[in-house]
Amino acid sequence: MLMNWRHLVDLWHRASRSGTESAHDYPSRRRIVMVNQSALLGAMITLVYGLLSLGYAPVTLWPMLAATPLLFAGYVAVGWLNRRIRHLSARALLIVVPTIQVTFAAWLFGNDAGVQLYFFVLWTSMFLLYAPQDRWLSATSGTLWIALFIWVQLQFDTPWLTLPQGQGFIPLLLLLNSLGVFCLVGVIVVLFYLQINRTETQLQREYQRSESLLTNILPASVAQRLKDGSQTVADSIPQATLLFADIVGFTRLAENLPPHEVVALLNRVFSRFDALVERHGLEKIKTIGDEYMLAGGLPERRSD
Repeated sequence: MLMNWRHLVDLWHRASRSGTESAHDYPSRRRIVMVNQSALLGAMITLVYGLLSLGYAPVTLWPMLAATPLLFAGYVAVGWLNRRIRHLSARALLIVVPTIQVTFAAWLFGNDAGVQLYFFVLWTSMFLLYAPQDRWLSATSGTLWIALFIWVQLQFDTPWLTLPQGQGFIPLLLLLNSLGVFCLVGVIVVLFYLQINRTETQLQREYQRSESLLTNILPASVAQRLKDGSQTVADSIPQATLLFADIVGFTRLAENLPPHEVVALLNRVFSRFDALVERHGLEKIKTIGDEYMLAGGLPERRSD
């Protein structure tokens, strides 16, 4: 059972990453992943309502059964377009398929079934799925969904289908749709939270890396001034100590030693220098080959 669950999770992740490339920046990859995940959720919901129609009244609910494979194919096509690197087409299709699906279901069952509530889910997901350059797409779809919700709410009083078993199916649909809307909003929030958490972790890792590189290149006080926005870092210090040290005969020594022994020798010598610099409050400037450069009284002044 555990292996089956892991297999399903692995399939979910692989399907979610379909169409992503190493050349994509992180926001682009995130949008592709979320489009794929939205299409997967839409396909699963379509199957659930298809099975519900099949089990409740397949003869009466034949329009829903007939539409189920077409809608399912539409969601599959979204993932196929992403895999073919046609990401804008995939995002556009992800507007068309659920819009038709929700409107069609509302026409079949009327506004008492609460199908129109899914327009809120679509409107919420709009901010996560579309790139800044797709503002026209998000603005068009958002306006369309608001207009369709109002239209369904005002005009779809009478369902097109007449169910033979009284009104029991409509309250069941309302319950399922209400729960489905809350669950989908929760899933969207959780997926977005996971993406944001992953982004923050990566940003923090890169920040620590850049901090380490900066303090290795510059003295801590100078690095802090640069981070604080100082445009020019120039001080007048009347007295300071500079030391240039190199190993006598290093060139001949390096010619006669294997490369790894040369590196090991420099590492031992420079590590000892580093320890002395730290103990005496000095500042390491740089190393070049076998040369070690340090300063005393820079950038913090010293009385000695």
